[in-house]
Amino acid sequence: MRNGDGKVLYRRRHTTTGQVVALQYVGAMNDMLNAALVRGTGKRAAIPNHVAAGKTGTTQNSRDAWFVGYTAHYVAGVWIGNDDGSVMRKVTGGTLPAELWHDIMLAAHEGKQPMPLPGTHAPRRLQDTIAARIPWTSHATKQEASQDVPLFQRVLGIFGGG
Repeated sequence: MRNGDGKVLYRRRHTTTGQVVALQYVGAMNDMLNAALVRGTGKRAAIPNHVAAGKTGTTQNSRDAWFVGYTAHYVAGVWIGNDDGSVMRKVTGGTLPAELWHDIMLAAHEGKQPMPLPGTHAPRRLQDTIAARIPWTSHATKQEASQDVPLFQRVLGIFGGG
């Protein structure tokens, strides 16, 4: 992490931990959180040509609102609230925080190659190409690879909503 002058503020130490969550579960979480931007409360955060995922949030009485999201390139969060804890008018995580996140990430992604998140609904060929480049991933079984339907649609189908 660098400041505006390029000075290193934080450098992550190399770790040998390796993969801590199975790719199928990472994919399921990516798919669910991507759905928030595709057809949920985080629609205003969506970035053209980039697959993103995130979560909106609003506390009781609308005292705080936030949007936390990520792409294959960056992770960022936006919190909105009054320092004195007073109620905000008509601000939810899907409004101003999502819009600010969108604007910040749009600028940050300028010139970046779009990449899918594992498990999101993107061309299978592109997902497989990217997964093959990640050293700690295990290759999906034929059954997993054939599931081109996003997880949230499969779950909705179970309950009759999809």
